[in-house]
Amino acid sequence: MKVLIADLFSQSAIEEIQLCGIELVYKHQLNGDSLASELSRFAPEILVVRSTKVTSQHINASPTLEFIIRAGAGTDNIDCRAASGKGIYVANCPGKNSIAVAELVLGLMLAIDRRIPEGVSLLKQGKWNKGMFSECSGLKGRKLGIIGLGAIGKEVSVRAKSFGLEVYGTDPSVTPSQAQSLGIEYCPSALDLARISDIITFHVPATPETRGLINSAFISNCKENVTLINTSRGDIANEQELLYELNQRPGLWYACDVYQGEPAAKEGDFMHALAQHPRVYGTHHIGASTKQAENAIGQEALRMILMYYRTRKVDPSNLVNMQVRPLANYSVIVRHYGQHGALTTLMELLKEAEFRILDFENKAFKDGASFKAIINIDCNNPLYLEGIVKILSEQEDVIHCNVVHL
Repeated sequence: MKVLIADLFSQSAIEEIQLCGIELVYKHQLNGDSLASELSRFAPEILVVRSTKVTSQHINASPTLEFIIRAGAGTDNIDCRAASGKGIYVANCPGKNSIAVAELVLGLMLAIDRRIPEGVSLLKQGKWNKGMFSECSGLKGRKLGIIGLGAIGKEVSVRAKSFGLEVYGTDPSVTPSQAQSLGIEYCPSALDLARISDIITFHVPATPETRGLINSAFISNCKENVTLINTSRGDIANEQELLYELNQRPGLWYACDVYQGEPAAKEGDFMHALAQHPRVYGTHHIGASTKQAENAIGQEALRMILMYYRTRKVDPSNLVNMQVRPLANYSVIVRHYGQHGALTTLMELLKEAEFRILDFENKAFKDGASFKAIINIDCNNPLYLEGIVKILSEQEDVIHCNVVHL
């Protein structure tokens, strides 16, 4: 098997992959045309990326490609639709960088409250101004709103409470009782949360529903003095409206680790209006970039690589582009001895009936004493299917056969 790693990756995980006899190419500067060229030249079965964009061009460049691993949580840098169209698995490593991102959120929160970057800059200029930095609010007792209570939002909550912040949260997939069990006061909506929070941090994926979430309408519901923190995705901010609000509202601060149009390369020039604003503290999309997070993600990616190498299967909890709701409407379940072609007979009968087979598994019991096959199909003639089951049940090799309507 061949694996191409096109981003920075855990060295210990790389060494473990090589020890298994897997052919590995590690080139962490690949992107765009250079990635397409390497995919075509090396022809890997597995591609591993972090922030590097994987487009339809890359997916079409290597006909051998079977599996794309995002060494992180979000997969909006991967054209999942194009991958699905080619029968290529896409998987991620959810939750493995959550502590690193949460730590950055708390760091940005403290940096804005205490004006740390300006203080460091003045000292480097040989200037002393204690009075300028003596009017900070402090964090204890202030209200923190968390939009998105997934793995990162939960880790932010844990750390925020240690600073004495009152934590509020909203997430459509979390119930009020679940939030309460986490020590979080539940808010029905993002706007309800905005009205009461002194600091708001966003931990949501980039989707059509979240695109432009940080906009003038949202900010108009916020307090006059409010800090917004975005370590999720650049697309969740309407940057033009945000810049307008920053210029109109002197009490509005913004901390940001992600930007629209940020460079795909690891280094380069980057002049961005938000990053230049005096009340914006920006970092370089480094939320997940700690050695601890890198190692945790590396080990999770390693686990998936080795599982695929040994079984050609992917852990369903990591898959992001598989059909969740079954397309099949019937399951044929066959317990058999695996000796006289019961499954061959079944396949021939299903083919003759023009029933579409959508999923198939045949698992052995201990020592191969018997087998259980489950075949999920798209069937438009249940009576004909009953006839197939009757024929199959008469086979010497079959212990039992039945049909389940899904």
